[in-house]
Amino acid sequence: MLLRTLVLALAAVCFASCHIVQRPGVALSTSPPGARITVDGRDSGFLTPCVLDIDRDDHTLDFELDGYQTASREVTSGGGVYVVLWREAYLNAKVWRFPLWLNYIDFFGPVKVDLGNSPGRIFVRLRRASQG
Repeated sequence: MLLRTLVLALAAVCFASCHIVQRPGVALSTSPPGARITVDGRDSGFLTPCVLDIDRDDHTLDFELDGYQTASREVTSGGGVYVVLWREAYLNAKVWRFPLWLNYIDFFGPVKVDLGNSPGRIFVRLRRASQG
């Protein structure tokens, strides 16, 4: 009975929170919405707003909408490796600093690898095309 209680308590501590998986890609939006997105001159098949999953190379994104000037933005491979220290991973001064509230991955593996692009979100305010 004691062993069972100990195993359940250990499991509760190890799995105290969930692991959140970030969705890869770049979130894109424009004002007004509905702009066609081209990646390096090729049509992506998407309109804004959307999340576009592109590889980790440098890319040029063009936003095209009838009656508006085409806008371009650069996306680079902005990933990196960083460490989340336990002393930095607390909510506020009233929360106990021992990281029992961290998820399993963050508790045992404080080294993080960011495989995303930079920037991860792009908002473009499109300008009306001049008529003349």
